Order: sequence, then structure tokens, then C-alpha cells
Amino acid sequence: MIALIVFILMVFQNVQSTELKSNEHNVAKNNIDSEVVANVGNIKITNEEFRLNYEFGPVFTKKINNSKEKHLNYMINEKLFALEAEAIGLDTSRQVINYLNTINSDLATEELYIDEILSKVEIMDNEIDSVITRKSMDVKVKWLFSDSEFEINSLNLKLKSGIPFVSLFKQRYKLKEEIDSKELKTNRYLLGKKNPSLGKIVDTLESKKFSKPIFMDDGWYIIYLESFNQQAILTETDFTRLKTEAIDAVKMIKMNSISDKYVNNLMIDNVPIIKSTAFRILRSYLSNYILKKELYEQWSLPQKMDEALAELDNKSKSDISKLVLINMKSTEVTISQFLEWFWLRDQYIKFDNSSLEAYTLSLKDIVFRMVRDELLTNTAKKKGYFESDVVKKQFSWWREKVLSSAFKNYLRNTINVSSDEIAPQKGNEKDINIDIEKEYTAKLFRTIQKLKQKYSIVIDEDILDNIIVSEEENPSAISLYTIKKGGLIPRTPYPTIDSEWANWE
Repeated sequence: MIALIVFILMVFQNVQSTELKSNEHNVAKNNIDSEVVANVGNIKITNEEFRLNYEFGPVFTKKINNSKEKHLNYMINEKLFALEAEAIGLDTSRQVINYLNTINSDLATEELYIDEILSKVEIMDNEIDSVITRKSMDVKVKWLFSDSEFEINSLNLKLKSGIPFVSLFKQRYKLKEEIDSKELKTNRYLLGKKNPSLGKIVDTLESKKFSKPIFMDDGWYIIYLESFNQQAILTETDFTRLKTEAIDAVKMIKMNSISDKYVNNLMIDNVPIIKSTAFRILRSYLSNYILKKELYEQWSLPQKMDEALAELDNKSKSDISKLVLINMKSTEVTISQFLEWFWLRDQYIKFDNSSLEAYTLSLKDIVFRMVRDELLTNTAKKKGYFESDVVKKQFSWWREKVLSSAFKNYLRNTINVSSDEIAPQKGNEKDINIDIEKEYTAKLFRTIQKLKQKYSIVIDEDILDNIIVSEEENPSAISLYTIKKGGLIPRTPYPTIDSEWANWE
């Protein structure tokens, strides 16, 4: 009994020691992260902010001498722009406010996602092994296609009579484009990911065998497994790579599954309903901007707008933007709210223009995506994620980045093509644009010099020297661009300096 007590005490002490070391490590890391590498006016650039900005930033600073110093100088320029943007009131513009609200919501919902979805992901060894096995299986598949059941059965009879599949395939498909569209070489994992139905069919086939005729959405198929190769021996490097890929793949599948259930439950709880009249008004209004004129008129969208407007009373017609587009259990979304959401993302949104019906369905999907964003944002607010220290810290970085961009746009807009600020016009639009860019660059330079006189700048060279980065002064550094697409708005993981600073080198 005494021995058992001693053992329990030893375990408890070991746990305490491990926790203490872990806590000491976290405290040390937090202390390093919060070190201030530079002060620009009342803005502090911390070790953590600099490191993330550098690592996710453009590659050009990683290639040149004094990489960290140069990168920091461009960060300082952007912080100066942010300070001046606030000084002249650009932080109160509707566009800036809307974009910052979206960024803030994205950061808060990301924390919500980490706590309520990512934390629930459990990965088992057998799941990883299964993915590794499928990733090491190389498969080559061909297929015969027809939209006629009679024709596909005729092809099947020929195969059963002994005509080789490859011969029939060559007879039927002669053009390279046709051949390429009827065969696929990949691994079993990617095949299942891209086309789960095809993956299951392949699992039932032996090499050099064909399937019975199978009906899918667009017609009839006969699948042929041309080759199937399992890599018998993997090098340690290959196995490590496959294991990393497998863990990421399993994690992503499970996260998506949990996330889908989470969002579906939110939708079910809030019962979003699209209002028909408001939706048809929105469809015609948006189409005027995003569709080609021929389609806009061919689909009679101006007339459909008039028909929808005729269903409204005079009071509703007085301010169409305030019309309720979506009714929910405890809230509603107006046309104006949707448009504010849409115009911040329009460059990333694609419509199906194959028919009016397809276009309408794709717009409805986008409306429901906006509903999803609203519900996630509201949930994050209720659960206090907007007050998270992580959210507040990252939001301050994004706020300064957005204000910097707003100030640069402001400077560009102050250049008048007809003014004396640019070189004399040469009668060529290309030459005029070159002159404008030259003046814009000169204006940026002059403005930076003035702002350096207006705001104090203090750099801690020792802290900068001690910041560890992955690439420095390496002419062969590879350019990588990371963008997060799964949140409320596509963006880089962290704010980074603009790529156009490369033109200053």
C-alpha cells in the first residue's frame, strides 16, 4: 500500500513538473511574442506580428540583403499610412467600416470554429493507415460513355463477345481531347475524393476487367481498370510525407463533416426563408451589373423586375433596399444587408450562367451562404468570441492594414490625369498610365518622408536580430501565396506587406 502511495505521489509530481515546464514554455513564448521590435507613433510592432507578416508575406524581402530590416521598413511605411488615414478620417468611411466589420467577424468565427469544431476532431491510427494505403495505390481507369441505354448495351455485348476493351476504346475515341476526357490516372485516394462513385466501382474490379453498364446523372458508363499498382515498399521519406498528408486529409474530412452538421443545425434552428418578391428584385438588380447585356435581355430580367415591383405597395417601393430578403426565427436580412455582404466578395463569387434556372439556383446558394455567415457571426457574438484576446490582437493588425490600403487609394485618387502633376500627355493611354504610376510612386515617397517627420519611429535592433525566420537573404527563396477561403471572407492568414514594394528595390 505504501509503495502504491509513493507511486501515485511520483506520478503526481511528474504531471506537475510536466505542466510547470509546459506553462514556463508558454510564458516564455508569450513574452518573446510580445516583445516590441518597433514603435511607429502609438503603434507597436511586436515580435509575433513581424514574424507572421514576414513569413506569410511576399518573397522579395527574403531574397535581398538585410531581409528582416527591409521588411520591417516596409511594415513601418504601412503603419505610417494607417496613422495618417485615421488622422484624416478615412477610418469613418463606410467601405472601411464594412470591411473591418467583416474581418472582425471572420476572426471571431474562426475562434468559434477552433473551439467547437476543431477541438472535436479525433483521428484514429487505422484511419491514417487506410489513407496511406489508398494514396500508395496507383490506378489508371478508362471508360466508354453513351447517353443511350441501347447503345451502351450494344457496346457491352461486343465486349462480352471477346472484343478487347482497348480496341473498342480506340475505335470509338480518336481525338486527343476525347481520349483525355475518357481516362484518368491518379491514386485511389484522390479518385475517391474527386469521384466517390467511380472509386467504389473501381474497388470491385480486377486489373484489365470492365464493369457492367452503369447509369449516372449524365448517361451510361462502362468502366475499365487498365492498371492497378500498389507500392510495395515505401522509403522513409515517402512514408513520412504520406503520413503527414493522411493526417491532414482525415482531419479535413472530419472537420468538414462536423462543420456541416454545426451549420445545418444553425439553419434548422433559425428557419431561413427567402422572400420571393424581394429575391426577384435582387436577381434583376444584380444581373444588370454581373451578367452580359445579351443574357440580361434574353432572360427578360428587366421585365421580371417590373413584375416584382408591381407586387409591392407604394410604401415598400419608397425604399426597396430595406425590403426583407430573408426571414428567420429571431432576425431578418434586407436587400441592402445582402448587397453590402456581396460587394465585399463579388470577385470571389461565381455564377452558373448556363440557363436562367441554373443562374437563379446559384444566386439562392449565395444568399444562403450569406445567411450562414450571419448566423455564425451572431453565434460568435453571443458566446463572447469578439472579446477574445486573440481576436482583438489580430483585429488591430488588420485594422492598420486596411487603413494603410485606404490611404494609398486616397493618394492615388488625388492624382488628376488632366493636372500638371503628371508628365505631358503623349496621346497614348499606355503612356498616360505610366505617367500616373510614376507620379503615384513619387507621391508615395514624398508622403513617407513627411510622415517620418510627423510620427516618431523607434526600432529595437537587438530584438530584430534575434527574430528567427525561415528564409533570409536567399536569392533562391520560393514564392508561396497562402489564402484562407473557408471563412467568411477570403484573405491571407495574417496581414502582410504589399507586393508592390518590390518595385522600390
